[in-house]
Amino acid sequence: MSLDEDLLTRAQQFEPEALQTLHRQLYQPVYRYIYLKIGDANASQDLTSDVFLRMLEALKGGRGWQTTPNAWIFGIARNVVADHYRRRERRPEVELDENALPAADPGLAQTVIAAEEQTALLAAMEELTDEQRDVVFLRFMEGLSIKDVAEVMGKTEGAIKALQFRSMQALSKIMQQKGGDA
Repeated sequence: MSLDEDLLTRAQQFEPEALQTLHRQLYQPVYRYIYLKIGDANASQDLTSDVFLRMLEALKGGRGWQTTPNAWIFGIARNVVADHYRRRERRPEVELDENALPAADPGLAQTVIAAEEQTALLAAMEELTDEQRDVVFLRFMEGLSIKDVAEVMGKTEGAIKALQFRSMQALSKIMQQKGGDA
């Protein structure tokens, strides 16, 4: 039995240590993914909580991951974000907080440079399609395998490889046009 299978078995039995391990390993990556998709810190926290509630419901129902916990949880997160946008279309929200990013610990020149690079990259990623943005985020920011990304997105591995290639070409072109490094 692999570590993932053992963790799934223990999590399905609602063993506190297994659930804590899943939460500890997956909370920040899921939050970052959701924040990248919606750009609102408070809503991202709420939706991340929804992801973990859905995870618990699935475990209670005897369902779990087929390949890895990461692919499974990002699949749930993707559905939660889609549900969020569907609800938002029905009921528009008024944004109350202009400052969506949480305060960061200042670290001078390196922090400023890193923030500028990250801002440029995120701005360039906004110009990608949703699928391209998902592939770039899941592959390079969260380090998921091609197989896991294919599971999350409901596509074949070959389709993910092609989408990744096109995404990187598009991102490179956008960064070059904006005068950034590709």
